[in-house]
Amino acid sequence: MSGGFNTTYDTGKPDSGLEEWTSRIKALQSMVDEDAALERTQLELEIAKSREERAQRKSQSDCVNFAFQHATEVDSGMRYARLVNVRVQSEI
Repeated sequence: MSGGFNTTYDTGKPDSGLEEWTSRIKALQSMVDEDAALERTQLELEIAKSREERAQRKSQSDCVNFAFQHATEVDSGMRYARLVNVRVQSEI
């Protein structure tokens, strides 16, 4: 026989060291999964909070824009009234 490898497979009971490592890996994976779920929940809460704050800012911005637009319209109306009044008085 020239340079062959002898390969043997132990199909008996798994090594207790292997069981221990398997148990540790499963525990670590469980911790990683819990951390990922917690992080996902925190991100979802931050996104919801951000959307709510943006909606509030937009609502406030709309109110300010309306107030500015209303004030501008009132101011324009008052200017027009003064112009008409000046013209009427100058014609008298």
